[in-house]
Amino acid sequence: MIGWAFKQVLVLSMVIGIAYYAFSQREVWVPALTEAASQTQRSEQTARRAPQPSRTIVLRADRQGHFWIRGRVNQADVHFMIDTGATGIALNQQDAASAGIHLHDRDFTLRNRTANGIARAAPVEIRTLEVGPITVRGVSAHVMEGPMSGIALLGMSFLRRLDSFELRGDTLTLRW
Repeated sequence: MIGWAFKQVLVLSMVIGIAYYAFSQREVWVPALTEAASQTQRSEQTARRAPQPSRTIVLRADRQGHFWIRGRVNQADVHFMIDTGATGIALNQQDAASAGIHLHDRDFTLRNRTANGIARAAPVEIRTLEVGPITVRGVSAHVMEGPMSGIALLGMSFLRRLDSFELRGDTLTLRW
């Protein structure tokens, strides 16, 4: 019984001694722990801000210097010409109808300046736009009233949503 009590006193004395020593050395270990914690926090923040691996599409111009890409508007296939000079996305009426966008004459409330002059357009919002492996939601677009020869334009309202795009010679690079 005395052996057990002696062990208990010895253990308690060691715990008190360690606590006293740690308390007396707090000027050394508190700054070290604080620095270690702040370094851990900084590295976690840096890891969160670290750039993701670049996802890239590289397109080559056709003989006329245009860049074409296949896409989907609300699950309907659309062949787009990328137009960095266009403010937004311009769909022809056939592509809009295929995408479930049905318009009436009264919907064509805008007047757009185009390469072929002034044309009436209907403002719409595309629920889902897929261009290659890129998917964006809620994109503003216009459906053009006049003939567009089956062309749909992919302009800046889409390109602005990318991390970057770069035109160099006959190559257009899209990064997201």
